[in-house]
Amino acid sequence: MYKANGLLSKANPSGEAMENTHVVEITDYSHCGEGVGRIEGQVVFVPMAVRGELARVQVVAKKKNYLRGQLLEVLKPSSARVKPFCPLFADCGGCHLQHITYAEQLFFKEHRVKTALQRLGGIREIEVKPTLGMKDPWHYRHTARFHVGKSQGKVCVGFFRSKSHDPVPVTGCRILPPEFPPLLEHLSRLPVIHNGAVKEVVLRKSQATGEILVVFLAEKPFSFDKKGIDRLLKDFPTVTGIVAQVTGAKPAVIWGQGFYTEELAGLKFQIPATSFFQSNPLQAEVLISLVRSYATPCADEVIFDLYSGVGVFALAIARNCAGVYALEEDEEAVLSGKANARLNNINNITFVADRAENALPEFKKRGVSPQTIILDPPRAGSSPEVLKVIYELEPKKVVYISCNPATLARDLTLLVEKGYQPELVQPVDMFPQTYHIECVVLLKKSKP
Repeated sequence: MYKANGLLSKANPSGEAMENTHVVEITDYSHCGEGVGRIEGQVVFVPMAVRGELARVQVVAKKKNYLRGQLLEVLKPSSARVKPFCPLFADCGGCHLQHITYAEQLFFKEHRVKTALQRLGGIREIEVKPTLGMKDPWHYRHTARFHVGKSQGKVCVGFFRSKSHDPVPVTGCRILPPEFPPLLEHLSRLPVIHNGAVKEVVLRKSQATGEILVVFLAEKPFSFDKKGIDRLLKDFPTVTGIVAQVTGAKPAVIWGQGFYTEELAGLKFQIPATSFFQSNPLQAEVLISLVRSYATPCADEVIFDLYSGVGVFALAIARNCAGVYALEEDEEAVLSGKANARLNNINNITFVADRAENALPEFKKRGVSPQTIILDPPRAGSSPEVLKVIYELEPKKVVYISCNPATLARDLTLLVEKGYQPELVQPVDMFPQTYHIECVVLLKKSKP
C-alpha cells in the first residue's frame, strides 16, 4: 500500500461512502492527465492516479456516461509515480503532472495527441513521433499570468488554486524563473495590489538579456506612486519596464520601456508587453527548427504565415525564400513584426494587419498563390473560412502548429477531406509538468 504525501484524500470512508469505494486498475490517461479505469464496465476518471496502478477509489460523482472518482489509496504503485517537488502541487493549478516521471509525461503527451487524432478526427494512418522534451524540465516558463486575491487572510499574487478562483502563493515555484517568486512577494505588498485596483499581474523575462517586464492588468485606471516604483527597482534592478493594461484601453508605460528583447534561433525580437510570444524560449527554438525543416523554403517560393504574431516564423524562413506574407489581426503585433524585420535586416516580408478570413480572399483575387502556408492559430483552432480559402489557394504544403490536440484533429479532418495528407506529427513539450502540448504537423497536397 502507498500513501502519496498529500495527493490522496484524507477521508476515512465508512457506511454509505464505503458502498461507493472500489479497487480499480488504472489503465489509461484522460486528456488532462487524470487516471482512467473502469468500475463495473463504466469509465471512471481519477485525479492523481497513474497508469499501471491498482488503487482504492471512492466514487464522488455519477454522470450519464462516466464516473468521477477520488483516490483514497494506492494499493500497487506505478514505477512512474514520484514525489512532487512542490509542496503545493495538490492545491495549485499551475502544474498537473508533477506526480509522474518526466518520461511518463512525454509518453502521456504523445498518447494524448494520438488519441485526439484517432477518436476526434478519425485519422489513423499518420506518424506521431515521440514527444520532444527538455533536458531540464524546470524553470522554463518565462511568461506567466498571476491572479490577485487572498490566501489564508493575506493578499496574494499567484496561480489559481485547482478548480478555484482563489490564488495560491508561488513561493519556491520550480517552473518559473528564480526571480519571479520574490518579485511577486514584493508586488503583493504594493498599495495598488492591496486596494484591489490591480486584478492580475503578468511577468515576462528575456532568456537572452535577463530583463523583466511587469504588466499590471486592471479594470479601471489606477495611480502608481513613485516611491513604490523606486523600491521595486532598487530590489529588482533587472526590471526594465512597468506597464499598465486597463480593460478597453491601450497599454500604458508607467516606467521604462513597454517591450522586452529576446533572441531565438539567431534572430532578435522586440516583444510588446501584451503581445503573444512563446513562454518557453528553449523549446520555441525547437519549434522554429521544425517549421524551417518542414517548410523547406526555396529561393523562388512565396510563403504565407497565418496568425503570424510578432513574426517569429516569418522571420525564421524569410531569408530562404522569395517572400513571406505575414497575416495578423493584432495591430500592435504587426507593428512589432515590422520592427523585428528591420532589427534583423530582413526586407522581403509583407505584414498585413487583418484577419486571415478577410485578407486571404483578397490575395486569391490578386492571383497571389503561396507554395507553402504556415498555420499557427490560437487554441480555438482555425476557422472554416480560413481553411476554405487555403483549399482554393492550393499550396503544395501546409505546416500547422497547434497548441490544442482537439481543434487540431478537427482542422486536419477538414484538410484531409480537401486532399491534404498529413505526413507526420511532431509533439513538442512546451509546458513540462502540465498536460499542455504543442504539435507541428506537415501536410502535403495529394496528387490528383
